[in-house]
Order: sequence, then structure tokens, then C-alpha cells
Amino acid sequence: MKRVYSNENGGLLVVLLLLFVLLVGIIIALTGFLWAQNQALQNSEATIKAFYFAQSGLAKCLAYQNIHAIGTTAIGEGQFVVKVQSLGSNGKYWIRSTGIYKRKKRTLSVLVVRQKKSDFKILDWQDSYIRQVTD
Repeated sequence: MKRVYSNENGGLLVVLLLLFVLLVGIIIALTGFLWAQNQALQNSEATIKAFYFAQSGLAKCLAYQNIHAIGTTAIGEGQFVVKVQSLGSNGKYWIRSTGIYKRKKRTLSVLVVRQKKSDFKILDWQDSYIRQVTD
């Protein structure tokens, strides 16, 4: 028996190969998109946790009832660094607390004035993240 070859043989293979390449491309694009979204979520989480660590440093500093620098304090996976700057004999202080979590930093600065022996009033505050977004 003699076989007859025609140009139409193998056309389905080419179509299936193109569909396979298209499907693989869609899967790779979807994987890249999901990876990027995951990274953005992790960065957001780290920034928020750094804020809470900085807030903890401010709370600890004010809870002492005597303004002084605490230095570096580790809490779990993060840490905070508190620095205090006196603004003269008028009882005003700048307290800067920097929270650090997974290489993300967030600094909160608070201007306080001592009203009585142990009472402090917050006059002004700044957040390094808000300054980045608005500048």
C-alpha cells in the first residue's frame, strides 16, 4: 500500500503547540502578578508593624514619667530606638522613636511639654511615612 502525504498532516499538532505556549505564557504572567502582590502585601505589613514598634517606644518613654532616652529595645522580631532632645529649660522635649521590622523603618516624633511634675502634653507630632507620601 502506498501512503499519500499531504500538506495538511500535522496541522493539529501546530495548533495544539501554539495553545500550549499561550497557556504557559498566561500561567507565567499570573504567577508573576501574584508574586508582586505578595511582595507589596509583605512590605505593607512590615511598615505597619514598624509603626507599632515606634508607637511602643513613645509609650514606654512617656510611661517612665521622666523623659530620657531609652536606646534600642528589642521586642520579638522587631525593635525600637528612642532618642530625646531637650529644647531648653522651658520643659519642652522632642521624642523620636524609630520602629524597625524586617528592614523597614518608621519614625514617630512627638513634641511634648511638661505641665506638672509627671504630666506631659503633646504639642505636635510627625510621622516619617506620612512625610514621604506627602512630599
